[in-house]
Amino acid sequence: MVRIGALTLLMAVVAITGFTSVAKAEDRGYGGLWNCNNCQVFARSDEQVTRKKAMQCVRQSAEEMLSFTYHSKKGSYELSKEKSTRAHVGDKFDVVKKVNFSKLSFFPDRHNGIEVDSINCHNGMIGFVSCKGCTAADN
Repeated sequence: MVRIGALTLLMAVVAITGFTSVAKAEDRGYGGLWNCNNCQVFARSDEQVTRKKAMQCVRQSAEEMLSFTYHSKKGSYELSKEKSTRAHVGDKFDVVKKVNFSKLSFFPDRHNGIEVDSINCHNGMIGFVSCKGCTAADN
């Protein structure tokens, strides 16, 4: 039930923002495999949290990216070796980590990327994924 609600919310965000993601791609079929390097994965909280807690949400968000895209059995991700960064925006606290994805299947947006918003992490944080400049993967 929660997963259906999350998918409905994702579809609404996609419709409003105009980003092409799996929610729109479901009606259009398979969009090919893409490699997306240096994606930004955000873990957002209403309060300051430890980096360890934020990284739990980052990992979960990366896993969700694989399940949001077709043929997730082929897809994989790798966390960047660079240290995550922190940001304080308004009353929200973000931790941002670069992640590389391989063989994701989706229809790219106008930036050859994909945006996934509002991933509900198990620890109460919210995850966001932003990928731009993805390149076609070898099938």
